[in-house]
Amino acid sequence: MWVLLSFAFRKYLQDYFPGLHGAIADLFSTTIMLAIYWFTAKAFGGAMGDQFTSSGTSYFEFILIGELSLALPQILCLQLARTMRGALVEGYFDYLVLIPGRIPRPFFILSLGSIPYEIAKIIATALAAILLFGFQISWTGFFYFVALQALFFPIFLGIGALAAALFLFLGRGLGALGQATVVMEFLAGAYFPREVFPERLQEI
Repeated sequence: MWVLLSFAFRKYLQDYFPGLHGAIADLFSTTIMLAIYWFTAKAFGGAMGDQFTSSGTSYFEFILIGELSLALPQILCLQLARTMRGALVEGYFDYLVLIPGRIPRPFFILSLGSIPYEIAKIIATALAAILLFGFQISWTGFFYFVALQALFFPIFLGIGALAAALFLFLGRGLGALGQATVVMEFLAGAYFPREVFPERLQEI
């Protein structure tokens, strides 16, 4: 299993970051994203100040915590289907199916190849926010965040399995699944407090 996980991680880096410039570009885009969040908070934070007074957080902290908290769940929802699509396109889907043991296991292991990079990216984003934008997090908040991610992992991995099954059944729809996750994040209040939504949207 560890050999397959190591292979999956190397393949993920090779596919998405063929050179050092790819990782640097990703880090740069992360910094730009933080700057956008920061200036958005400056522009609109005052208008929504009442939504954050009780919790003691700013809009920048709110949207950053939401982004970091949902990074892994978003990957888990889509990566298994992406792995299966890649196996079909590159022609090794049947080989993985023929590996002794439970059929989904090789696909699950390969889909986890992106997890180490995503965890490193979450840490890098948090450090950049702390160093450049004064983001603060307590040890209690940190352990709560880790516990929440541990809870999310099996739940969203299961949702990813359902999404992969839907993709295999229909033979398409990966793009629509990606858009659906964005809509769910929006309705869950990842980018704006749910209290500012119309009452009908708050009930969803």
